[in-house]
Amino acid sequence: MPLTIRGLQDRLSGDLRTRWGAVMGLLVTAIGLGVVAHRAVKGVPGSPNAPMIFAMIAVQLGAVAAVSLGSRLGWVVGQYSCLVGAIYNIVQFYRARNAGRLDPNFGDEPFNVTFFLWFAGLGALMYLGTPSATQAPAPQAPSSGPSPELAPAGTAKLPAKQGDPVEWMRDNVEAIAVAFLMALIIRCFCVEVFKIPTGSMEPTLYGDTKPGEPPPAHQGDRIMVDKIGLVFSGVRRFDVCVFKYPLDRSRNFIKRIVGLPEEDLRVDHGDIWTRPHAGSDGKFRVARKPEREQAGIWLHAWPGDDVSAEKCRKEWDGAPAACYLDGAVFDTGPANGEATFRKQSPVKDWYRGKGTNGRVNDVAMRFKAVMSAGSELFVTYARSDGYGRFTTRIAANGTVSFAHLPDAGGTFEPLPMPQPATQGAVAEGAEVEVGQWDGAVHVRIAGREVAVWEYVDVLPDRLRMPDAPPFQVMFGSHGGAVRFEKVWVGRDILYNETGQNAGESVLTGQPFLSIPKDRYFAIGDNVCNSKDGRLWKERILKLKNGLVMHGDGDSPENYPQNRAEEGGMERFRDLDGTDHWFRREDVEDEGDQEKPWHPFVAREEMVGKALVVWWPMERFKRIR
Repeated sequence: MPLTIRGLQDRLSGDLRTRWGAVMGLLVTAIGLGVVAHRAVKGVPGSPNAPMIFAMIAVQLGAVAAVSLGSRLGWVVGQYSCLVGAIYNIVQFYRARNAGRLDPNFGDEPFNVTFFLWFAGLGALMYLGTPSATQAPAPQAPSSGPSPELAPAGTAKLPAKQGDPVEWMRDNVEAIAVAFLMALIIRCFCVEVFKIPTGSMEPTLYGDTKPGEPPPAHQGDRIMVDKIGLVFSGVRRFDVCVFKYPLDRSRNFIKRIVGLPEEDLRVDHGDIWTRPHAGSDGKFRVARKPEREQAGIWLHAWPGDDVSAEKCRKEWDGAPAACYLDGAVFDTGPANGEATFRKQSPVKDWYRGKGTNGRVNDVAMRFKAVMSAGSELFVTYARSDGYGRFTTRIAANGTVSFAHLPDAGGTFEPLPMPQPATQGAVAEGAEVEVGQWDGAVHVRIAGREVAVWEYVDVLPDRLRMPDAPPFQVMFGSHGGAVRFEKVWVGRDILYNETGQNAGESVLTGQPFLSIPKDRYFAIGDNVCNSKDGRLWKERILKLKNGLVMHGDGDSPENYPQNRAEEGGMERFRDLDGTDHWFRREDVEDEGDQEKPWHPFVAREEMVGKALVVWWPMERFKRIR
């Protein structure tokens, strides 16, 4: 018979499977509507958007179908999820309010749209999850004894406890307590969610765009941080980690770990070089980023918005005009397969209005290759730091070979190059990437690394700096036509000693930085716009009563002219984030003359490893 509203009510009352399915649907709907409504109310660009709504509808229908098949699990999971969401909403609000920085995604008060939807789902789950007074009792086994007295027609006789409000309250209080305990355990020991407030890790992780910053504007990424991973795998070089800011442990920072305990570190040629304290031959060796980490680090260098043939010809010279096509496409066919394209302007260290504007020698080139039989393509990088020129050749049959041309009068001698190797013919339209970083050339074809040449290991003695080469990147073909489609050029992080401060840092004025036991050294990926271990200094404030306080030397809040005042008292925040109040006349030494460096993160200050970006959805990715 057709399902009417009354029929649906009857089924919700009497059929557990249908009820659990409907309840789970209500839960997912509450969560989904909370996200969509909140984004819409706050005016987030592009919200609500159709793909997100369709995705939530699909999840909702899947949950209803799955839970309707069987068990009480849907009700339990639903209760816990809604309760955790509501508690999280309140905690986030009060944490932000106490820190004086309300998160706009949680509104100006805790009791907003999301909050009410969480508790609406929780209340519905509690109510619908309680056995209904109209539900028929479970069948009883036949008894040989006297027949019980029959109940009046149209009624059902229930056990006394089934509608007992005390029992209902006890079950739900128990569920709430367990949910709250599990939420605390997960947050404290397993996984925690953070928001990226600044751009110090861009472009790996985006922060909130500040007023006056160049476009494009974006919101800070929401990330999940793995805490338990620190216990099993520890901290490895180039891990992106969240830690307590050593100069104010009430705040969390996120940076990339470049220096490990008990080693010496220096920055040279834009790379990180290290040597261990124990068992060292005294030589610094390059710290190479693994390929997976490097893939997430490349910064876009070329092309810009204009990819017309005319623009490409202005950027890359050396070939006939017919070889340049719209869409960053270069074709050597019109030149009978013998053409060369040279980038006229070098790749510079510049990102969103900040940088050293120096030349970046670690670059990568990526394109889709369409190669004719017998052809060979090449990519050449001309460095400006004394290493010389490196050429990678890829034949149509897949043979990869390398060559090195030293600078005029150059003194650098590379490590032996690998023998040419054939990995199979290059498929039409296969993506080819030739990247150079951390003293090595890497070649990838169709998503697979096929050749590597590590041309330097030990930091060379002072190299003779050549005259500026006439180009930095050059590519082309010999022996047959090659079509280079969707050409892209990226650059690596150019590590430097001073960061956003053009003056001194802990790395300047000394040959290397010695990292003690159980300490780490961190630098942000946005090297020229990152407050990190290179720049951290203490301020030591001494009072006349003998009290000595250590705090953040560069925090405006601790400057004498900016210290908060209340009732004639001034505030100073120490390394633990604790505020101390005193009168101005009680200060003996403001600590302005000498600020000791405080560059390291202690092992106990580590919070966890950045795992994934989970919001916004279009930036969902594994963090490397």
